[in-house]
Amino acid sequence: DAGRLASIGFCLGGVSSLELARDGADLRAIVGFHCNLDTPLPARKGQVRPSVLICTGGDDPIIPQDQISGFMDEMRDAGADWQMNFYGGAGHNFTNNFADRAGIPGVAYQETADRRAWQALAAFFEENLR
Repeated sequence: DAGRLASIGFCLGGVSSLELARDGADLRAIVGFHCNLDTPLPARKGQVRPSVLICTGGDDPIIPQDQISGFMDEMRDAGADWQMNFYGGAGHNFTNNFADRAGIPGVAYQETADRRAWQALAAFFEENLR
């Protein structure tokens, strides 16, 4: 159904999904998991058409607080329908069960956050794609 399209992205894929939203893509919803939130071209007022869900680790060392605050300001200024979920104890790449193999501090799989993020995605799609 062409009227019920969405985009999901993880890490850099989430960045791509966010850029689709910022560019006014004709989608109903976009979801970004543990993705960078900054951009060289912030959305303008009324430009973000899809609803936006960001799922990120509350302890993600790759996404600093100023980037989070900047994203929140950007979405508010654009008049977007957006929400952001933070998962306590979760770092970057928390949905990837192989993340621990990288051996990078702050990058690890977190089962509880992974489960909760997928539940949030399902509820978000139920709300926005029906």
